[in-house]
Amino acid sequence: MYSFNTAVDQPLFTGGLNLANYRSAKIGVDISKESVETVRRDIVLRVRVGYFIILRAEKFLTVAEQQVKQFEAQLEVTKAFFDVGIVPKNDVLQAEVRLANARQGQVRAENDLATAKASFNILLRREINTPLELVDILEYKAFPIDFEASLGEALRLRSEVKTAQLNIDQAKENVKIARSGFLPTVGLTGNYNRTSDWWTLEGGREHLSSERWSVQALATFTLWNWGNTYFKVGENKVRVTQAEDSKIQLIESITLEVKNNYLNLLTAEKNINVTEKAIEQAEENLRMNEERYKYQVATQTEVLDAVTLLALARVNYYGALSDFNVAKAQLERSMGRMYP
Repeated sequence: MYSFNTAVDQPLFTGGLNLANYRSAKIGVDISKESVETVRRDIVLRVRVGYFIILRAEKFLTVAEQQVKQFEAQLEVTKAFFDVGIVPKNDVLQAEVRLANARQGQVRAENDLATAKASFNILLRREINTPLELVDILEYKAFPIDFEASLGEALRLRSEVKTAQLNIDQAKENVKIARSGFLPTVGLTGNYNRTSDWWTLEGGREHLSSERWSVQALATFTLWNWGNTYFKVGENKVRVTQAEDSKIQLIESITLEVKNNYLNLLTAEKNINVTEKAIEQAEENLRMNEERYKYQVATQTEVLDAVTLLALARVNYYGALSDFNVAKAQLERSMGRMYP
């Protein structure tokens, strides 16, 4: 005997279960999209910070090289003075020691730059020794937005805030799903069946066959389930409250994050102005001490200290400039921006 059977089930009323399930699944897709967006923004921040770290290392290396050249020039002057008996041997030895220390600092700066480039290559998923030549964008541009505007933008654009709200919405849909258990379900079922002793399912005088169909409307309702539905509704309501509390805590955390990054930006901005003036003063101090040393009204130590102070002022300036750009990148990330 051969048989063909088909059935069609169409829910007519489920107490909101199907619609709530659909909305919950759709919200789940949106949550996944926002999670991907969060990761993308974090990667952008890591790339920007890594970029500025390399630029800072390059500036530090330049300062170290300048310091070595200045100590070398001073050593030549000191040797010339020693050869004619103007200064003692001690001045030559002191200049040589300072030069050796400066060369060690240059080696460390070269190593720091190589390490920064290697880390950046790993971040970009490139071979670790791939050559890197970066455009110098280490500059100061005042940030045009105040704290209140920055915070408002963060609360409007941050994907984490959107995810928190979606979690609340999904938890509310889950309450509706659980609450559907209090209501009956109504469905329409259709069945069609045909049998025959011939494989084509044909009937007639020569073949035994039968055919039948039915359409049913079925309503089901659970009268007693020992409070299972009630407690499921209560559990999901608690999860709604938890999701709402999590959003509040997230907003507080974002507020603190934006405030901290904004203060770091202001601090670096102030340090840039201070260190710029320090470089001018250190350059003038070195020039004056070199001139005084030529006329032997200043000591060797004063000249070497002036070289060291100038290098320190330049390092502080480039450090502040780098800190400003890093703080700006971090602030823009905390504001929910993807690109500068």
